[in-house]
Amino acid sequence: MFAGLIAYAISQLFDVWAYHKWWEFTEKKSGNKKTFLWLRNNGSTLISQFINVILFTFGAFLGTYSIDVLISITAATYVIYIIIRDKKNWVRNLFRYLT
Repeated sequence: MFAGLIAYAISQLFDVWAYHKWWEFTEKKSGNKKTFLWLRNNGSTLISQFINVILFTFGAFLGTYSIDVLISITAATYVIYIIIRDKKNWVRNLFRYLT
């Protein structure tokens, strides 16, 4: 449980930091705060979730499983996250389009 809390806190801090850094960068390039919103949001979230998965998997299971197994668990967990996240976005966008 402790590994999950620490991984979540670190990944969320990174998510906010990365979002704002990309926001500053894209605003300087385009002159508009709204430009690249989708990229900032999804980019920071995907990277922070990868950090979360790595920290949690290795923090919770290091010593229990071999490094090869931990890498497999990390990869599988991240792929599942991306699939579920994308499906939620597709459904949400479909409802926005239909309404």
